[in-house]
Amino acid sequence: MECVNGFFQRLSSATEYPLVKARLYIDGELKGELLLLVDTGAGVTSISYRDALRLGLTNIVKRGPRRKVVGVSGTAQERVLAGTIELELFDESNVLRLRLSSVTVAEKPRQHGKDFNLALQRPSILGWDALKNTVITVDYGKKLVQICLP
Repeated sequence: MECVNGFFQRLSSATEYPLVKARLYIDGELKGELLLLVDTGAGVTSISYRDALRLGLTNIVKRGPRRKVVGVSGTAQERVLAGTIELELFDESNVLRLRLSSVTVAEKPRQHGKDFNLALQRPSILGWDALKNTVITVDYGKKLVQICLP
């Protein structure tokens, strides 16, 4: 089995979350690297607004179809970015390539105040659409994150 190891890290709270490093390719073009929160409860892979800005994705998806996303932190509007999407998950010595037909890209949050700042800190998410054909191990006690292709 080919495997990639992730790690645990604090994001915007005292809680540590399972993360994995990835390179994002859209239609064969490398857009950049990002950290993805490993979320087996999320249906789709989603690029945060902050990462979308950094990777130059906000102009690409400006006219894309909207999708309402519901999560533990509330609802958000996202745009669907369709095409040949490839995520290269990587660690120091291994690479896994996952192909998707689309990802969602978060729009700029519209609320202000504390919730606005929290929304800007939301991480990009590696969802079930990318993980469904993998074997995932997340051990919070041992701080172990591993994603494998069988």
